[in-house]
Amino acid sequence: MKRRTLLQATVATVAVMLSVPALADPVGDAKAVVEKYASKVSAWDGPTSGPKGAAGKNIVILAADMKNGGILGVANGVQEAAGALGWTVKVLDGAGSIGGRTAAFGQAMALKPDGIIINGFDAVEQKPAME
Repeated sequence: MKRRTLLQATVATVAVMLSVPALADPVGDAKAVVEKYASKVSAWDGPTSGPKGAAGKNIVILAADMKNGGILGVANGVQEAAGALGWTVKVLDGAGSIGGRTAAFGQAMALKPDGIIINGFDAVEQKPAME
């Protein structure tokens, strides 16, 4: 009796599993998403208008270490964008040390800029200087 019940349960389980439609292929789904967003874009589909940028601003970029290519790239991008707006940009290099970044932060505050961009380090590190 037990063997027959076990056999019936097994057959029923297999039948249910075979009747369920196949689940999506997660690898195929992931490849489709990558293909969608990694393909070449020939036309801009983002915003084409926005508010006019404020004129005549002075900003300071506090760079953690300008020898770092990523930090250098961000600083160059900010300078390019600021130039398009007619802004003045001063880049201060923290030279890869906490002391260097602290000194650069002090210089930035003394300049009294309209804005400070912290590039490549956590602002919490400079919390005492900000207070």
